[in-house]
Amino acid sequence: MVCWIRSLLLVVLPAASSAQSLVLDQTEVSSWNAVPFAVSISTSDSISPEQALAQFESADPIKGNTAFGFSQDFFWIRVPVCKRSEGGKTFVLEVDNPHIDLIQCWSVADSVIRPLGISGDRIPFADRTIDNRRNLFKFRFEGSSCLTLLLMVDKRNAAVTVPLRVYSDEAFQYSEIRQTLIYGFYFGMLLLILLYSILISVNQRKATYLWYAVYVFFLALYLFVYIGFGFQLLYPSSITLNNYARLVLVILILASQIRFTQFFLQLPVHRPKLNRAFSGLALVGVLIILWWLVFPGLFTTYTVWVINMVYVLMGIAVVMLIVALTKTFRKQRSTVVFYAVAFSMNIIALLLVVAEEYGLVELSGWPLSPMFLGSFFEIMIFSVGLSYRSRLISDDRDRLLGSIQSLKREAMSAYLNGVEQEKKRIASELHDDIASRLSLLKRAAETEDAEAQVPDVLTHVIERVRQISYSLNPVALDEDTFSEQVRKLVAEYRATGMDVSLQAFDLPESIPKQLGLELFRILQEALQNVQKYASATRVDVQLFKHDGELTLAIEDNGKGFDQETTETGMGIRNMRSRAELCGGSFDISSAPSKGTSIMVSVPLVDN
Repeated sequence: MVCWIRSLLLVVLPAASSAQSLVLDQTEVSSWNAVPFAVSISTSDSISPEQALAQFESADPIKGNTAFGFSQDFFWIRVPVCKRSEGGKTFVLEVDNPHIDLIQCWSVADSVIRPLGISGDRIPFADRTIDNRRNLFKFRFEGSSCLTLLLMVDKRNAAVTVPLRVYSDEAFQYSEIRQTLIYGFYFGMLLLILLYSILISVNQRKATYLWYAVYVFFLALYLFVYIGFGFQLLYPSSITLNNYARLVLVILILASQIRFTQFFLQLPVHRPKLNRAFSGLALVGVLIILWWLVFPGLFTTYTVWVINMVYVLMGIAVVMLIVALTKTFRKQRSTVVFYAVAFSMNIIALLLVVAEEYGLVELSGWPLSPMFLGSFFEIMIFSVGLSYRSRLISDDRDRLLGSIQSLKREAMSAYLNGVEQEKKRIASELHDDIASRLSLLKRAAETEDAEAQVPDVLTHVIERVRQISYSLNPVALDEDTFSEQVRKLVAEYRATGMDVSLQAFDLPESIPKQLGLELFRILQEALQNVQKYASATRVDVQLFKHDGELTLAIEDNGKGFDQETTETGMGIRNMRSRAELCGGSFDISSAPSKGTSIMVSVPLVDN
């Protein structure tokens, strides 16, 4: 039987070689695309090379195409090759798909079938005939100018793509050095971007940069595995890890890309419902990885189903991303446009890769994989944009620090002015009241009616000194509650004859000390102004909590003033500053003969 097949090959192969053969002419080029000359068949079972060659004559072969899509069959590929130049030079057949499960190669010449080697990622890396990340087979023309290269490809339960290229041995070495330099530059660039993103994340404490660093890391690791370096350098003995590394990394890339998108587009702020949908999609990806870790056997059985499910998740993510970009466009146009341009690079590359896996397009002639080109442009655009955003944040921080320093200087100036005004007020109190009373006391002591006048004058002097001292001392909020201090202050003014009513309700059990001190000083300043300037017969004070805010309202029936023509005094400016210091608001309303109303509202949560 074998002799019959070999006799048949003697008749068939020369005719086939002369009709559609790849001619290796080293005077013009030193590498050739072999796909247009390839003839392929599929078999449901594993057969011998002799049986495969016989089936080529009876089957309806596939010509000029080696992207077969998803299949459950073995594929046999025949490439007739001839040479024109003399000499016994060595040539290299490159199958640039590092993820073929098993691939074997033979040369057929003069009815002799010679094995050229074995490769694939379902055998330990050390068992490959040629130690290289790609599937390589060397051949020579021994005593004949034509031969046939025969390959058996086993990649069942997955997409089958077999890029074929023939090199002269010298051209292959040159191509290998060039690609190594390109990949070294590419992964070195990704490493710098990764470290830079981590540095910015730590410096600015922004989750956006951290998730971008995670995304770049998984993307770099996926590309490293995608071109075969993972199996060669990271896990050369682990066939199981090699089989599922790409699928797991795709899921991790998807999850990290989703998280980066959520923070970059500020979805928790602008679109919380859509943000939760993105989080759910990322969770599904994590559950798929857990499935692989817990039930590896079941995961292997449904590999094709899982791959298609991952593609569906990616499609859903793209649709949701388009919705997110559309929904947030009005609020952050520049950010949305920037993101859309960057991410579209990778989307186009991904669509090309998926189309190749399904056999829709042929990409074997491209100098680099679309994944590398798309990710390169995407990462460069994102990196430049994020660096620009980081610079804007730094500039904003510098401006903010400058504003803080300016506010500190203004606050210090206001404090010093306030101290000077307080000194003037105390001096005025001492001169106009205390000093005059003491002079009156001296004169009264020199009269015959001293015993009747001196006690009254002395009592008034003592009371005024005590009031001045009380207004200068800090409020003892550690000893008394805020409401107790307010009641004491109101009682002090009632003792002077002022009709002051106080209503306090729904107050919290405790108020921050600084907040209580500022409100107390505002009330103290307001009552003092009423006593000195308003000529009021009644003052109403209300203190209550509403919608997370503490509100202080002070209203008198005094003579009031014209807010448009009257210059704002130091007391009102101090009250306003104290309210704003607490993050609150200060409103004053007054008119001649209509009294004055003051409303102060401060948030309790922020304080």
